[in-house]
Amino acid sequence: MMRFTEDELAIAKSVDLCQVAASLGYTVQRIGKYHTLKEMDSIRIYDRTNWYRWSRSSEKGNNGGSQIDFLRVFEGMSIKEAVFWLLDFAGYHKLNNGEYENRLTDRTRIIAEKKVTERKPFVLPERAPDNSRLISYLTEERCISKGTVQLFFGSRPYL
Repeated sequence: MMRFTEDELAIAKSVDLCQVAASLGYTVQRIGKYHTLKEMDSIRIYDRTNWYRWSRSSEKGNNGGSQIDFLRVFEGMSIKEAVFWLLDFAGYHKLNNGEYENRLTDRTRIIAEKKVTERKPFVLPERAPDNSRLISYLTEERCISKGTVQLFFGSRPYL
């Protein structure tokens, strides 16, 4: 039986789980500090490395873990297959001397390129003469009572 080295396991567990899920056809969505999958919204991906399935929190087993566990549960892979798959996904190829060479595969390169997107700079809109548009939005679109909105504006009702 083949055992993986600490380095091999560290490489496999360093792979971005969001990229793994996306490459398997899942739609990854960011919600606050975690990510979820559109297809299974009870899945939470934390720190892009660990996942938990809240819909089965009362059941034992297969409710979360690392990237290896994700592939095992959702792709039906064995632990050995999952580790090899993750090493390949990360672009690592084992050489004859036991060392690893990082060769990005086309799949990894495409996903990595998608991740690098230029952020638009944040620009504040021009200052409005009053808060009438804000008040309208909060009361009409968000259905917050005028009394509550006034409470947050303080003693000056519609500055």
